Amino acid sequence: MRVYQSLVRPRLLGGAEWRLTFLNVMLCLILIFGGGLKWWTLALAVFLATGGQWMLRRAAKRDPEWTSVYATFSNLLSAIRTALPVLGRKGPSQFCPNPGGGGHESANSGR
Repeated sequence: MRVYQSLVRPRLLGGAEWRLTFLNVMLCLILIFGGGLKWWTLALAVFLATGGQWMLRRAAKRDPEWTSVYATFSNLLSAIRTALPVLGRKGPSQFCPNPGGGGHESANSGR
């Protein structure tokens, strides 16, 4: 069975992930045409287009699928946070019976 490289390579556009590049272009177009053709909207759009694409390319050079890794990790963290009470984790009182005292009151309680 043949596996083509296009099936295993990440899908990039302009050196960055294609979804983020598309969002960057749409944001710039909305800024230009939605905000009116003014010099400052044009300058901001050019800055976002060049600077944003540069940052997206740098991130894709480090890890071409970093957004999917981030999404998976954030979903995993939320799943862990919701599962901790089910697993029996209680508050700080589980580890320290007197969280405000620091343990010194029990030594002086006999006096």
